[in-house]
Amino acid sequence: MNIAPEFESVETFAQFLIDDERTTFLPGEAQKLAECLRRPMADVAAELKTYGFTVAIREKTAEVRGIHSNNHDRYSVKNGCINGTGIGNASRQMVSGWQPI
Repeated sequence: MNIAPEFESVETFAQFLIDDERTTFLPGEAQKLAECLRRPMADVAAELKTYGFTVAIREKTAEVRGIHSNNHDRYSVKNGCINGTGIGNASRQMVSGWQPI
């Protein structure tokens, strides 16, 4: 398995964060480090916290939905289709994989 140099140990990852002038790490980074080291993520995160780093959590932006919102826009970006036009069968096929016969 090819492991990036910064994920070889907790110490090297801490040095990577210091070199990058960061004081926080993302949960995904701790998860990847834990996977490479074959240790629990909680242990890796706790050890990183002993170096003075904190976990950065990205805020989720609220998506306002109203009475006229599309119920079937789980995979879409805008107007119910990926390309944002909402016009024609091509956009319907891109979103759902359904194609008229």
